[in-house]
Amino acid sequence: MLQRNPKNHRASNYGTLGLAILLLAVAAGCEPPATLEHPLSDAKTSRADQELLGYWKQIDLDDPSDSHPVPMTIGLSKTNPRLHEAVGMELEDDSKVKIHRFQIHTTVQQVDGSRTPLRFISVAAKDLDPSQKQEQGYLLLRYEIQAGQRLKIFPLNSLAIAKAIEEKSLEGVVRRTKPPADGKVPPTKYQEIRVTAGPEQLRAFLKKTSISCFEKEQVLEFQKIVTD
Repeated sequence: MLQRNPKNHRASNYGTLGLAILLLAVAAGCEPPATLEHPLSDAKTSRADQELLGYWKQIDLDDPSDSHPVPMTIGLSKTNPRLHEAVGMELEDDSKVKIHRFQIHTTVQQVDGSRTPLRFISVAAKDLDPSQKQEQGYLLLRYEIQAGQRLKIFPLNSLAIAKAIEEKSLEGVVRRTKPPADGKVPPTKYQEIRVTAGPEQLRAFLKKTSISCFEKEQVLEFQKIVTD
C-alpha cells in the first residue's frame, strides 16, 4: 500500500512529518490518510517526550548510507512545555530558504498484552503543508525510538481504520469511491476516512488494537545527531 520515500532530498526536506502524510496521500494505489476530528492529546493532556529533543537527520529508507543534509530540530514549545515544536528547512528553486515550523502533541498509551506503552504523535493536518491552511483535522502517527538514537514513524493504516468505522467499532465517517462510468476499477476504495471519536474512545480503541491499526513498516526514519 505505501511506497517508501523516494531518494529525493528536496521532496523529503521540509516538514519531515509532512512527508509521511504526502506519501499517504499521493502514493500510487494508496487510500487517503485517515484523519482525526480530535487529536489524541491536546495542549492540556499532551506530555513531552524528552527523547525526542535534539537534532535528527532523515535516513533514506532505500539507501541507509544516505541521509538528508539538513537535520530536523525538535524542541519544546516556548508557550507550553507539554508540547514539542519541530523546525525543518528547505532550499527553494530560487535559492531562498524556507523555514517550516509546527507543533507536535505527544502522548503514550498502554495496550493490552504489553508492558511497554505505545508512543503517539498528533499533528494538525494544516501544519504539515503550508499551502493547505484550510485542511481540517489531525493526523495520528505511532513512533519508536530505539536506543535513544533511531526514530521510526508509522502512520495509521487507512484500510484498517475504514473497516473499524464501517463495523461500528470506532466512530467515524467514510465515503467510498463511486465506480467511474467507464466501468474501470477506481484507484482507491475510499474518498474520505475520518475518525470522529473523542480522545477517550480513541484511546480505548488503541488499547485493544495496539499496533495492528498502523502500517507495519515505517515511512520515515531518523538518526539522532549527538552534539555533546
